[in-house]
Amino acid sequence: MPLPTKKSGKTKGYINKIYLIYGKPKSGKTTLVSNLSADEGDVLFIPTEPGHKYQDIFKYQVNYKAKVTDKDGNVTEVDAERDIETWQEYLTAVREFATTPHSFKMIAIDVADRLWGMCSRYVCEKHGIENESDLPYGKGYKLVKEEFMTPIDYLAARHYGIVFISHEATSEVKIGPKTLTYYDTTLPNTAKKAIHGICDFIFYMHLDADGRRVLRTKPTENINAGDRSGKLVDQY
Repeated sequence: MPLPTKKSGKTKGYINKIYLIYGKPKSGKTTLVSNLSADEGDVLFIPTEPGHKYQDIFKYQVNYKAKVTDKDGNVTEVDAERDIETWQEYLTAVREFATTPHSFKMIAIDVADRLWGMCSRYVCEKHGIENESDLPYGKGYKLVKEEFMTPIDYLAARHYGIVFISHEATSEVKIGPKTLTYYDTTLPNTAKKAIHGICDFIFYMHLDADGRRVLRTKPTENINAGDRSGKLVDQY
């Protein structure tokens, strides 16, 4: 392959970017992501926990047979749908997303914390261990990170937008003479190292004193946020 003869140029728009959005439950994260594009159908949600009953969104569901008991105690099986519960089911969703014709331009993982846990359990079972720390020299953590990032890298290379949704965690930090409450995601530390580094945007969503939704796009001494484009104002 020949060497490039011109610069790549900055990518425009916001669809084919990688986001991490976090905040307290019911702060509007899912609603925000569902409205990222004006074109209906642009975002496909991969739900890993309940909480979308009152959201008008496109979401990937797993088909299964549910057992139903009638008033006489008779048990029958009916076709039903549920959220993703295992890493293998998630890989199937990514495979279908990548190989089936559709109009979606973004995929939203809601929430990323649970998906990381599914990946960790899959890797541990595969290698016959109970925890990533059971393998020496950090090998277990590396295996989980590589397994988790493989489908993400695959989608990003094909210019799909990716949104990770997480919850808010707080901790006390000492900054000089001050002790502050620091706001960050609930992702495990290993997941933070993997996900934070690839994100173009990290947004913190919260409610102000008047109950209005605020989206923080820039970091402060006690808030984890970020904007690689440099074009956003501090908060919306």
